[in-house]
Amino acid sequence: MQGTKVYEDEAKLISSGEEGEILLSPGDERAESPAPAVGVVLYGRRWGMLSILGLLQISNAMNWMSYAPVAQIAADHYDTSTFVINLLSLCFMVIYIPFAFISTWGIKTKGLRYALTLAAFFNALGTVVRYAGDMLFPDPATKLAFQFIGQCMTAAAQPTVLGGTTPLAACWFGDKERATANTIAMLFNPLGIAAASVAVSIIVTTEDQFDQSLLLTMIVAVATLVVTLLFLQRAPPTPPTVVVVNDEVDTFLGGLKKLSQSKAYWQLFLSFGIGVGIVNSILTLLPQIMLPNGYTADDASMASIAFICCGLFGAMVTGITLDNTHWYLSMIKITFFCATGSMAFFTFSNKPDHYAMVLVASGVMGVFCFAILPLALELGVEITYPVCEGTSSGFLWMAGQFFGIIILLGMGSLKDKILETGLNETLGVNATSGDETVEDMTRSMWMAVGCAGLASLILLPMQTKYHRLDAEATARTNELYKRDSSRSLTRPSEVSANRTESVYLSIPDKGHVTQSLN
Repeated sequence: MQGTKVYEDEAKLISSGEEGEILLSPGDERAESPAPAVGVVLYGRRWGMLSILGLLQISNAMNWMSYAPVAQIAADHYDTSTFVINLLSLCFMVIYIPFAFISTWGIKTKGLRYALTLAAFFNALGTVVRYAGDMLFPDPATKLAFQFIGQCMTAAAQPTVLGGTTPLAACWFGDKERATANTIAMLFNPLGIAAASVAVSIIVTTEDQFDQSLLLTMIVAVATLVVTLLFLQRAPPTPPTVVVVNDEVDTFLGGLKKLSQSKAYWQLFLSFGIGVGIVNSILTLLPQIMLPNGYTADDASMASIAFICCGLFGAMVTGITLDNTHWYLSMIKITFFCATGSMAFFTFSNKPDHYAMVLVASGVMGVFCFAILPLALELGVEITYPVCEGTSSGFLWMAGQFFGIIILLGMGSLKDKILETGLNETLGVNATSGDETVEDMTRSMWMAVGCAGLASLILLPMQTKYHRLDAEATARTNELYKRDSSRSLTRPSEVSANRTESVYLSIPDKGHVTQSLN
């Protein structure tokens, strides 16, 4: 043994090494005795599994953003319009909705390793189809057709890649690490978007160089597939929590029925879907939101970077806090209202000659908007347990894609056309006359603020029991009772009462005991 430490009030770490971290109950004097019948082990390889999922997130996000950074060059390369090129990105949102059902079913019935491996295969296959179609056929229309085929293949992998975060965290990480692991996994997706935006912009400067971006994404996707096949494991040898062994999980159809009957889950479904839809729409339209006020495309890019970087920080802090407090309900309600306020702050700040304030507002907005992600996904698992984590999170992500399409189209329809002079160079448009028509999106931003406020109000009356935390506490109590009873150190009734009290007192947030139930 290399060291000893206390794991809360419920367990003691008596062994730490390459094989894992074995957790025993407090007061167990047999430090050298074998592990209990139901082992609670945290393996160091769990971080490797999380890294593999992270690579999948990055690769899939890079495929998604292969065209947007150089939309005009791509349009020239395929002899089409930028509208058609934008459809290559939009197809990710459209494909997600039907494939979310297939993904959640696959994770539940076939297992996470099988589902992620299949997703990695389609993610790589799509990039091969895109590159091969671009290189083998001279006709631009045929090239473009292969781009759509390949893009749909990579898009089909996204539901599993995004929906696999909570199942992997539950399968490999302890109850004090799940939210943090979930947060880390989700951070890889925006990192992939940022990586694609930077890399593609640097590599592709002319029409003839566009195939190099397709080659780059193909290399990354194929390498990710190889790593997934070689190193991704189905599950740890022993579970990270006692409850994984002691509780029976619903079937897939039973899980769907439980989701549909949960009022709290429907509230979360609507609020999370609206929230993710707003974030996706703002990130997509941010240059168009800022340019009418005299800001350049580079200014809008810096605001996007501030939004994402501050958002990553906010999500990480939220995940760590959630692991140590389990204040799911109170934190998500406060965060939604703060996100609404931050959007209003940005809308007020988006004025000419207020660039510093715009950057600050973008960062603040990112902090609260990204913080919603780990809160909502972990709360969804608590509401619906013992439904498979992939099922609850998969349908939450599907809601985000569905509402994202609606909100994006809605914000686009609320643009106000205004006549501006002398902004041709700033806006980067090709002028045909001295005056230019510019689309102001102030009304669109107020629509986003209103939608965020609606999502906050939907969550406000929500009350729920934390089913997974309660099940884990009960499982620990039963295990402690069995050990103490077998050693006959005290009367069983005293053991049960004392152990039950100590276990429940060790849970930081007692809201799941005191709040009303749905």
